[in-house]
Amino acid sequence: MTTFFALLILVLFLVLIIGFIKPALVLRWSEKPTRLKVFGYWFLAIFIIAMISVATETD
Repeated sequence: MTTFFALLILVLFLVLIIGFIKPALVLRWSEKPTRLKVFGYWFLAIFIIAMISVATETD
C-alpha cells in the first residue's frame, strides 16, 4: 500500500511542476488559474494523502 501512496505523491509532484509552468493545464475548471492555486490544491492533496497513509499504516 505504501508503494501506491509513493506513486501517487510522485504523480502529484509532476502535476505541480506542470502547473507551475502552465497552470491552465492543471486547473481546467478555474476561470483564472494561477500558480498559487496550483500550489494550494497540491498542498491540500498531499495533506489528505498523508493523513490517509498514516491512518491505514499497519505495524
